[in-house]
Amino acid sequence: MTAYRYDIGLSKYLYGTELEFTQAPLEDLIEVFKKTDIPIRLERYHKDSDTIYDTNYLDEDSTVSIPKNGKMYGGEISSRLYKNAKEDWLEIEMLCKVLKENGAQINSFCSNHVSINISPVKNINIFVETLIKILYLAEQDINMFYMGDCYFERKTKESYARLTRPYLMEKIKTVDFETEQNVFASLFHKGYSVFERRDAINF
Repeated sequence: MTAYRYDIGLSKYLYGTELEFTQAPLEDLIEVFKKTDIPIRLERYHKDSDTIYDTNYLDEDSTVSIPKNGKMYGGEISSRLYKNAKEDWLEIEMLCKVLKENGAQINSFCSNHVSINISPVKNINIFVETLIKILYLAEQDINMFYMGDCYFERKTKESYARLTRPYLMEKIKTVDFETEQNVFASLFHKGYSVFERRDAINF
């Protein structure tokens, strides 16, 4: 990692990530992880409980996991809550390294989620207005960054991560950023997301 990757300006925000993968058996992976310093545990259906993300979770995922010969192949890592600190970025790097070195692969059903807690600023309208304009102008480029040169589009993209640009083109005209309250919720949460899972912008 180069130095800039250790600090991307998120000093006051917590974040987490989900890494989905195929091929590698969860039961074998957890044994490998036990030999590292990474805090992680294998816990089925951890999202069904009131999970406190103080550790990383290795779990199956319905879109990528396949049972075979008594083992579950493919799944996801749901990370603990991270800060913008060098040791946390290095831990994410090690998570990816262990997956890669132990047979984990990706296909067009896999995705990577990055969740950033923006609660300190999401009700500041100038922040929301700036975010919307960036998305409006650059959303397709951001998608290309994820999909790469081969346009490796996720199969379930239309269900989980539809483009917001067509929606924003119409919605942005109706918002008064100087006076309106709860702009973030009205733009990104109410009625647009298929699953309405928290306040989220999906790619």
